[in-house]
Amino acid sequence: MNARVQRALSSRRWVLALVALALGLSAPSIASGFATEDWLFRFSATRPFELGNLNLYDARDLALGVDAARRFGSLPWITPDDFHISFWRPLASLGYHLDYRVWGHSPALAHLHSVLVYLGLVAAAAALFRKLLRPAWVAGLAALLFTVDDAHAHAVGWIANRHVILGALFGCLALFFHHRWRAEGSRAAAALAPVMLALGFASSEATVGAFGYFLAYAAFLDDGRRRLLSLAPAFLVTAAWAVGFKLFGHGAVGSALYIDPVRDPFGYLRELPNRLGALLAGQLGPIRADRWHELSSGGRWLLAFGGFALFFILVGPPRQQRVARFFAVGLLLSLLPACATFPSDRSLFLPGIGAFGLIALWVERARRERLASKIVAALLLVLHAGAAPALFPYRSLAMARMDAAVRRASDSAYASVTGLGERLVVVNSPDFYFCKLLEDLRWSRGLPAVPMTCLAGTLGPMTVERIDPNALSLTVPASFLDRPFDRLYRDRHHPMQVGDKVFVGTALVEITQVDERGAPTQAVFRFMWPIGSKVLRFVVFDGGRYVPFTPPDVGQELTLGG
Repeated sequence: MNARVQRALSSRRWVLALVALALGLSAPSIASGFATEDWLFRFSATRPFELGNLNLYDARDLALGVDAARRFGSLPWITPDDFHISFWRPLASLGYHLDYRVWGHSPALAHLHSVLVYLGLVAAAAALFRKLLRPAWVAGLAALLFTVDDAHAHAVGWIANRHVILGALFGCLALFFHHRWRAEGSRAAAALAPVMLALGFASSEATVGAFGYFLAYAAFLDDGRRRLLSLAPAFLVTAAWAVGFKLFGHGAVGSALYIDPVRDPFGYLRELPNRLGALLAGQLGPIRADRWHELSSGGRWLLAFGGFALFFILVGPPRQQRVARFFAVGLLLSLLPACATFPSDRSLFLPGIGAFGLIALWVERARRERLASKIVAALLLVLHAGAAPALFPYRSLAMARMDAAVRRASDSAYASVTGLGERLVVVNSPDFYFCKLLEDLRWSRGLPAVPMTCLAGTLGPMTVERIDPNALSLTVPASFLDRPFDRLYRDRHHPMQVGDKVFVGTALVEITQVDERGAPTQAVFRFMWPIGSKVLRFVVFDGGRYVPFTPPDVGQELTLGG
């Protein structure tokens, strides 16, 4: 790395260049419009305001209970009776109320709000790196890699995901002030650090990852004899949040994608290795952590192995440096809370602090090492300073593309409905979550939406058999929990049994076959009206759209998917 580049990276004005760069990379998302859950938040935030409605991430779908939610179509029929997903994010929610109540219904202003929060995070990360890394150009390089990380793009471009950026911003500021307190003796910083951490927890539970860096700081960077005592403010804030989170009924029950480590520690530990490895692969390597969803069990372990291999390569040469050990351990500890949910690049904001600190240290050291180290450094720079910024604008529009796909499917499905007294029956769907959005994106946009029932959340092979005038039997060899986001609604602790029955408003569902895991593979749907009635409008997924579907005659069957 030549002297001119080093001078640029070392400049105190470098942070201004990074903020401008982040703005340029994020700019395409400003015009991308609302996407999926943004529509739901807009609807909720524009109702008459009550303090109890401030938090938009609570279990408002379950206000009348799971049974009512299944009948109304808010939850699929596979959902267990005690299902519950709720998060406490009041400060992030306050931002949405600002977007939709004060600024009207402008998606551009809401997106700009998210981008500005990201710019703040970039500046905070740059300030933190400058405090921790020497020489200054190494700090500038780490800040650059953090700024252009395409793993950040998805959340930057999705208004509903702003909470994780806000949580990372306050978590980063908490670390910055903690360092100023411990290394520089600033009393003001000592007071500000726990305040920033508390604001982070009020924004997103993802802020708990910051506590991993506090632990790593005490272990490797703090020279004081009272290093453990220095953790007291951060510990008290974290403990208060954790207790309050549980006392107010937040958390997850019944979902395989969200695991409560306190409620189900063995389930968390069982999933920890491959989720942690996938997140490391997404943070350090060229493969998105989200690919975890698409892989078989063997593929997930291979991805995890790759992630761990990259990590141990990076922590090898500089491990004797205290700051390198801080970044390495902080990275791992910050990822542990993220392993309670499914691997996603959206979880990689705070972990990026440790990752890019390590990579910058590797690049600095590689200048004095063998050719192999120089090659690794060059590959890391090509990936994280070359490919990442090139992908950032495209990935910031991921939810816009998703929203377009859901709206296209939703509009085509409801095109089959001719009257408000009818019922829409969706035979198959990419997954149950996608199917749920079909109805949600109608009423949240002010469009008519008759009640809807989704029979199967998969596009895989299935057999549809008409067993009598009112009943269809669906057989799905891979199970009705085939797709990853189907398992959002049911975990292994809630196996189904033959004979289980669920009423979903349009039909009574009876389980007639399950696999060894208790996942249903065959179910009978007995409708309240004859299947040939004009009340029931059946549709199937075909090439990104829904088309009308005619069920087979009594005693006949047909095969879908494949």
